[in-house]
Amino acid sequence: MNVTPFTQQQADDYRTFMQQAARRFIEKHAAEHLDDDGLFERTVSYLVNSLDVPAFMAGRLALLAMSERLPKGLAWVAFDMAAGPDQSVRMVLDRRTGQFTPLPSRFLPHRFLAAPAAH
Repeated sequence: MNVTPFTQQQADDYRTFMQQAARRFIEKHAAEHLDDDGLFERTVSYLVNSLDVPAFMAGRLALLAMSERLPKGLAWVAFDMAAGPDQSVRMVLDRRTGQFTPLPSRFLPHRFLAAPAAH
């Protein structure tokens, strides 16, 4: 049995096509889910079970398709350097949920803490 390996172009075309299929599935079924986790799992299951995408690739394709739904240039996370009980804690904003979470300053890079605040 002769098996001809995919060329790089064919592999890229396959991934692009499957990512588009995942994006269409997400657009069609997004309203049925309250959170992204359920939609992600369902998309992976669709890719693996309906389109025979290898399991190792399906998660990555679903994640890429979901990231396309975000507005361009919008970061998922923002830092509020002025909020927090003191300088040892900074507040992290998850823009997808609107929730603030405290983060100890020791986890942030020193150059990040030394940067002047943007106005």
